[in-house]
Amino acid sequence: MGPEPTGDDVTAQASAGSIRVPPVLVDSALAVVVAIGAAVEAVRVDDQRALVLVVGAMTAVAVAVRRRAPMLVAAIVLAGFLAVVIAERDPGALVLGPMIAIYTVGERVTARTAIVIGIGSLVVAGVIAVLDDGVTDVLIGAALIISPLAVGQAVASRRAYVAELQSRLAAVSSAREAEIDQALVAERLRIARDLHDVIAHTVAVVNVQSSVALKHAAHIEPAADALGAIRSSSAQALDELRVMLRVLRSVDGDDVAPASVESLLQVIEGAGDAGLRVHAEFDESELERLPPGALAVARRVVQEGVTNVIRHSAARTVEIGIDTTDDGLVVTVTDAGPRRTGTTVTGVGLTGLRDRVVLHGGSLVAGPRELGFELRAEIPLAGESGAPSLGTMSGGESP
Repeated sequence: MGPEPTGDDVTAQASAGSIRVPPVLVDSALAVVVAIGAAVEAVRVDDQRALVLVVGAMTAVAVAVRRRAPMLVAAIVLAGFLAVVIAERDPGALVLGPMIAIYTVGERVTARTAIVIGIGSLVVAGVIAVLDDGVTDVLIGAALIISPLAVGQAVASRRAYVAELQSRLAAVSSAREAEIDQALVAERLRIARDLHDVIAHTVAVVNVQSSVALKHAAHIEPAADALGAIRSSSAQALDELRVMLRVLRSVDGDDVAPASVESLLQVIEGAGDAGLRVHAEFDESELERLPPGALAVARRVVQEGVTNVIRHSAARTVEIGIDTTDDGLVVTVTDAGPRRTGTTVTGVGLTGLRDRVVLHGGSLVAGPRELGFELRAEIPLAGESGAPSLGTMSGGESP
């Protein structure tokens, strides 16, 4: 496992755009800069030139490996720096090495350790001041140690904050994906149960009619055999559907009312019980003639639309429209109120609803109006078993 990325890594990545500069190159470049500074300082001074060159070389090597042992590097660099100060009294460009080393320490240690180091630096600065007999050197020495230490701590804190924020965002994203997946699974279970209601009804009719026909055509052997096979197969299919329904209910644990006009009216009455004024426009006699599958989807659209108004809208009135056309059924649920403050909108419910409408071959549009929100579903009546096309799924983001 490699060393933990530091602020220098971040800086290198930012300056290079999408190209990440390896830390070893960053440290090597800093070491070269320190070495050049030491050479310039050696040329500048008249005495102690050998000491400056030795300390400069030692500091450059230490800076090149500063990430491996920050505390040891800082101790070596500061010892060399102090030796130059005692001997020459003017370190000049050699001050760059200690600042880099102390910055690295500040980036790696805890805040408590940084405070201890800061206090220690004041003691070192006091020693330098005594040797040089000047208060100014106390301030300069303290600044040269405390400043890079504080900068390193700030960079480390910022990096920890960003890492924690990214972790939280990842957790929220993961939780939202899990919630959506759970909602889709639940919705598909409900779809499967609705399919059971529709198919079981149809197969039951086939079973009854084949039994009646068998009684009247028992003397016609080919017809009797065919009708007997139909009755036996439909009875077996009914048994298997009942088993499937029991399994689905044991998994989901939520017994949804069968598709009927009465169940639709119960959803509308429930909206009134929740405190909404409901304006509903539809013809019950026309709804009675709807296929069970289309009626189940219509009821689900109304249920989701009313739920969204109750949870997310400040409106107290909801308008429900169910119109039958030559091509199918148009269901609308609208309100004229602003979004309620303090509510969290995930869109999970509408995601599952869109999945159901599209599976039925229809389309769903959900989005804000000039005032309020509208949910509109178009549900075909003919060819219910046809597979939906990609173009049937439309609409804006759900609330």
